[in-house]
Amino acid sequence: MVGQPVPILIDGEFHIEKLNAIFNREDVCGLPACVIAIAGPMRTGKSFLLCYLLRYLTNAGCDGWMGGENEPLRGFHHEQSEDGVTKGITIWNEPFIVNTPTGK
Repeated sequence: MVGQPVPILIDGEFHIEKLNAIFNREDVCGLPACVIAIAGPMRTGKSFLLCYLLRYLTNAGCDGWMGGENEPLRGFHHEQSEDGVTKGITIWNEPFIVNTPTGK
C-alpha cells in the first residue's frame, strides 16, 4: 500500500505545513478534492473503518476488494484496547485520483 497516515491536528495544534505538502503536490494541485471524514466517540471503530475504505480505494472497487479472512488491515493504526489510538485529525498523505462521469 502506498501512503501513510499523517497527523495534521495534534493536541489542538494545526500543522498547516503537512496539509500543504499533500495538496500542493504537482500531480494534485488544482484538482477538485473530496474529503471523507469519520468522526465519533472513542473506541467505536473509526480507524478500522478507514482501513477498509483505504482497501476499497486502493483496489478501485474490484471484486475481492475486501480481501481474505486472514488478510490484515493496513493503513490507520487500530487495536482493541481501553485507550483511544488516533487522536486529533489524521489524513492519508497519498490522494486517490478518480475519474468521474463528467471527466473531473
